[in-house]
Amino acid sequence: MLMRQLQRRIMADNDQAPVERATRVGLGLRRWMVMSSGERIKVTVLEMSRQGVRLEVPEPVLVGETVELELGRSGYAKVAICWSRGSEAGGTFLDMD
Repeated sequence: MLMRQLQRRIMADNDQAPVERATRVGLGLRRWMVMSSGERIKVTVLEMSRQGVRLEVPEPVLVGETVELELGRSGYAKVAICWSRGSEAGGTFLDMD
């Protein structure tokens, strides 16, 4: 529901076909993230789009790790961590329609 509302179309600057890009929404929400080891850590969701999320994390996260991120009333979503730099990490939602 929320995830589908976050997408919009942006036209390329030149005469090429439209480019699909998800709108990023700044949130600053504190949520639980469950690591692949089962450890639960508190993270801050900095930005979210239909495809993925940027997080502030208290400890380094391994690129390639699959985690579960609390989405409030929607439950948890599986996220594949794509990048990690210092206290921030980003991931792509898995199994999201």
